[in-house]
Amino acid sequence: IVNKRSSLIFMFIVTSLATVAWMFHLHSDEHRDYILFYNSSKFTAVQLVASRDTTYLLSNVERDEADIDYVVAPYLRRAAMDEPLWLCGDYEDENVVSCNGLVDFRGIRMKMLCDKSWQQDSVPTPVDLLLLCKGFKGAMDAVLEKYPSEKVIMDAGLHAMSRRRVAKECVLLDVCCMDISQMGAMRLSCSDKKLQLCNERP
Repeated sequence: IVNKRSSLIFMFIVTSLATVAWMFHLHSDEHRDYILFYNSSKFTAVQLVASRDTTYLLSNVERDEADIDYVVAPYLRRAAMDEPLWLCGDYEDENVVSCNGLVDFRGIRMKMLCDKSWQQDSVPTPVDLLLLCKGFKGAMDAVLEKYPSEKVIMDAGLHAMSRRRVAKECVLLDVCCMDISQMGAMRLSCSDKKLQLCNERP
């Protein structure tokens, strides 16, 4: 009887500790303040994660035009996240500001370029990264003159010829250039601004 009671107490303690550890895991920094770049040739999908319950999906298309069930939904289910607020256009709240393709999230400044309208615009200070999406046109020296940045990410939807050209131009300009279509999905930590490859497809 004593051994049985001791075993029950031990199991209760182990279960309680496991529950506490899991709750801590759910609310740890792993689940907030990062940007996830999906590997999707169908549409641009960039998830801004403020917390497990507060996320945003930055895209170049409207929600009803995107195949979210194939691209985004599987990751949301695995990470137990609510569906993100869809951002396509200008938006602002306490976590994110998106205006004319320039996005500021948790101190990370990102510029999305989806066509050649960038020629009519510029930013006064450097951005942390440039995201080149389907439809982007332009020479990188001219782009970087208007939008100074040390990192360039080529979305999987960018045309293959454009990806090859941009990659070569970035090498000549000594700018870090990453190709999502070749490297896979990437995650950017807002705290240290480091880009890492995701271990699995989001």
